[in-house]
Amino acid sequence: MKKHIKDFDISSAQDSALSFYIKDKKDEKLKQKKSFYFQYNNSRRIKNIIAIFLTFTISNCIAQLDSIKTLDYSLADSIALNFHKKRYKSVSLITRELTRGLTNEYDIYRVIFRWITDNIKYKKGKYGTDPDKILKQKKGVCEGYSHLLKRMCIEAGINCKVIVGSSKTSARKDINQPLNANHAWNAVKLNNNWYLTDITWASGYYDKKFHKEFDETYFLTDPNFFKLNHYPDEKRWLLTDEIYRKSTFKNSPVFHSALSSNGIKMQSKAKGKVKNKLVMKFSSETEIESMKIWFKNQKYSEILDFVKCGDRYEVNHKFGNRDYGEFSVFLNNEVILSYLKK
Repeated sequence: MKKHIKDFDISSAQDSALSFYIKDKKDEKLKQKKSFYFQYNNSRRIKNIIAIFLTFTISNCIAQLDSIKTLDYSLADSIALNFHKKRYKSVSLITRELTRGLTNEYDIYRVIFRWITDNIKYKKGKYGTDPDKILKQKKGVCEGYSHLLKRMCIEAGINCKVIVGSSKTSARKDINQPLNANHAWNAVKLNNNWYLTDITWASGYYDKKFHKEFDETYFLTDPNFFKLNHYPDEKRWLLTDEIYRKSTFKNSPVFHSALSSNGIKMQSKAKGKVKNKLVMKFSSETEIESMKIWFKNQKYSEILDFVKCGDRYEVNHKFGNRDYGEFSVFLNNEVILSYLKK
């Protein structure tokens, strides 16, 4: 027989409902607790997997850097440097002609990289980032260089990205100054490994006017050197497992490419601004014959005395009364570091 609500015992119904409510709350809290621990453990597990993956990727990348040093790029360089100077209407057309017959990703990237460094002129101005316009004008700034490289790589089936961030080229202008996005470079993926590269700096240098001079240092550069003068807006593009903070980058000296090409590694964190003494501790793969220091406000350089122990070197140099402002350190007549004397 059907019962209406008024036929139920209200008190027993309330007790029953309350017991069910309490039981449901206990079950809900238990589920929430289990869910929290599951999510926490799962989150830790994911973070560990990501950390292991990044460590493996970076270690693999560093290992790959060691191996690509032995690659022979003579064929790619020959093609790039002897490629006819015909005017091409589009990036796709010149990329197809330039890379014809090449199958190795490293050779394909090298021929593109080397052609741009030999044919595009750095010139201050507003040239935009359109690769076809840069190709037609054959001049541009860092943004133009990096976007042209990206587009040519994509046309050749190579993954390439434009990276924006801060760079350091001048001790007076850049040491201990606020970081700003003043430069663009590239990350390129070859043989499933990411590499850093700066095609603008590889093309030459600017000193009142552009001087074309290929710099091998910035072709597939060791990230542990690259980070010394490039700090990306997105930290993941440091491509290094070492912690490198913005403050360290901001306060450090200006590191020049000869530091890398001579296999020099600083043994302690160097400060870009110094007071009464210059202290340097470093190792070098190159035999050091001479070291000099030169202040921009002085006509002549001064010999730096150093102590050698195996492949390690140490410099302790006291400044004179006339020493102030921006200065550079030379090793075997090549500039390796630039500082500011307070």
